[in-house]
Amino acid sequence: FYENLNRSKKMNAYIEKYKKKFHKDPDFISFYTYDAAIILYKALCAVGSTRPWKVKDWIIKTGTFQGLNEEITIDKYGDVKRKHSIFQVRNGTYVNIGEVK
Repeated sequence: FYENLNRSKKMNAYIEKYKKKFHKDPDFISFYTYDAAIILYKALCAVGSTRPWKVKDWIIKTGTFQGLNEEITIDKYGDVKRKHSIFQVRNGTYVNIGEVK
């Protein structure tokens, strides 16, 4: 599905490394999981603790992170605010038909 996205250099590098390691194309879940893991890693390093409330507070206070292909915003409740695209399968191919705002 990612063939239909405007991809950043960072995302292209991730796709190539993923293919080399797992011998298959990444799916959209792998992109979101990677972004979440990086945010968690940054939070753990920044607070120097694994206490959940400290990690959560840092993530919420920081608020905005650069993901593989887009900026990710965490609101004051800890909810993710990011672009969401709608894809339709046409002739076995994912086609981006718009964004959810």
